[in-house]
This record gives sequence, structure tokens and C-alpha cells, in this order.
Amino acid sequence: MDGRKKHLRESDLSGIRRLHLFSDGCIARNYKGKTNRANINEDTMRHSLQQVLSKSMSQREATRVYGIKRLQDLERWNLQKKVGVDLLHGFMKKNSTLSLRKPESTSLARELGFIKARVDEFFGNYKSVLEKYEFTPDQIFSLDETGITTVLSPPKVVAPKGKKLIGLVAAVEKGELVTFVGIISATGNALPPVYIFPRVRKIEDYLEDGPALSSTFGNKSGWMTEKLFVKTLEHIVKHTRCNNENEILLLIDNHESHTTLAAILFARENGIVLLSFPPHTSHKLQPLDVEVFGPFKGRCAVSLNDWMSSNPGRTITVKHVHKLTKNRF
Repeated sequence: MDGRKKHLRESDLSGIRRLHLFSDGCIARNYKGKTNRANINEDTMRHSLQQVLSKSMSQREATRVYGIKRLQDLERWNLQKKVGVDLLHGFMKKNSTLSLRKPESTSLARELGFIKARVDEFFGNYKSVLEKYEFTPDQIFSLDETGITTVLSPPKVVAPKGKKLIGLVAAVEKGELVTFVGIISATGNALPPVYIFPRVRKIEDYLEDGPALSSTFGNKSGWMTEKLFVKTLEHIVKHTRCNNENEILLLIDNHESHTTLAAILFARENGIVLLSFPPHTSHKLQPLDVEVFGPFKGRCAVSLNDWMSSNPGRTITVKHVHKLTKNRF
């Protein structure tokens, strides 16, 4: 086209206001207007709208006289208190710092529990403990539990564009839950994890090909209990070799199984200083919740999906959880 742009009128292509075809055949993705018609001040817009609502002018006449492109959206807002799609798109385009996001569901208890007074109180206690015991980063540990099921959220896959339903084979409709206990120091080093299976017999059968030096416990529910938390503290003492002369700091949440008298006495006798987060604040303050468990579960989902692809016709049970999470934490 000799470097010139070829303009297609609105009648040539319905639904497209203006298209510009360049000499290389590319279509302009974001059109920039050449006139100042869209930059209308608020007073002019209000006056033109009043003229239309009072029926002194027709809508078409007002758009021509005041140089406004459209009044339909503003008219709809004043009559129905609703905005149109065009006005929403225009607003989002003018405010580049905004985006359409999917919010994460947060319980009312967590929303009301995470307040400045509680957070300040926790960090005040944390500072006092650090000053009193002079802990180094390798002596500060964070402990938290998360649930791993035999059916995790599927990972993203590559699929043809336009296809709406993408299926992924799962072992069962609803999986069994295994509690995974992660323990990480402030230096980033992790202790061998603890698994709690929903089983009470032959727990040693679940240790096959699992993480080295990890501990496995069991009960009917698969959840952390008072007795199992004391066993978890024994696991920590075994791998950190802490005592009353070489103490460590353990950050935990305020769950009832963590704050029993048996757990506190065991920790005191074995050189473990317990510091709990305020209730309903672990989703913001617990490092494992904030940064670790999300990527960990994503990698676990990929591992479970790979196993299903390599073993067609077989289902994943809780016995496979130990092996499939071995290299993911």
C-alpha cells in the first residue's frame, strides 16, 4: 500500500467501528482516536443529560451538539441504576491499575480475628522471646498441618482453543485425607515430615518409599490429636537434638491439640519454647500457609496425575501418598 493505511468504513465490517490495515497486513489491536470527542468534562456531560431527560433535545441531537459519542449508558444509569457493558469496559481501560480478580473465600472468624491489636501483641511476644533466648535463625522452626487427599485439584493442561470441557481421570470421586505436618526452620531447611493416616493398624505398611527419616502415625480420623502432637514433638526433639541447654523456638497455630498441658510440659522438659499465633490469623502470619503449602500441593497434584497416567486402570490409595509426596516437599 506504499506505506499508507487503508481505511475500512463501518459499513464494510459490521460490529467493528474502525479497522486499519497496514501495508504488512497486520490489524491495529488498540485503536487510538484522533479527535477529542471522548474527553468531555463533567459539566458538559451533566448538562447534555439534563437536556435529554427533560426532552428538550433528542439523544441524537445532544450527541451532535455537545460532541458526545453516546448517552445510552448514562441514561440507563439514571433511570435503572445500572451501567452497560461498554461503560464498564471504558472504565476498566481508563484505570489500568484495576483488574478482574477472583477473590479467595475467607471465613468471618478469620476476617474479624486478623486485627492490628492481635498482630502487634504477637510480634511483641516474638520480640521478647528472641531477646530473652537469643535464638539464631537455625533455632527457629515453624510447624503447621495441611491435608493431602487421594484426589487433588487437577493441574493445568494444554488443550485446543475453544474446547470448553476438559476432562481429567481421577482415582475416585472423593478421596481420603492424610494429614501432612511440615516443619521448616527460618533458614529454609526442612525437617523430615510427619504423616497422620486414617488408619489404626499396620501403620508401618505405609512407610514404603517415603521421605527419609519421616514419621508416620495413625488414628481413625487422620487428623492431628493431643497425643499425636506430643509424638510430633518427640520427632522434632529427635532430629534437632534440642534440650534445656540448646533450646529452639517453635511457632505453631492456636489449635486445641497444640496447647494441651501434656504438650506444654513435654516442650518445657525438652528445650522447646512454644509461641502460638493468635486465633484465626495463621492464613496471614503462618509462613507455611502463606508461601509453602500452596506450591507444595500444586506439585503433589502433578505427581498424582503423572502416576495415574503411568498406571491406567489403577486407583490411588492412602498407601501411595507417602511415595508420591517424597520429593515434593
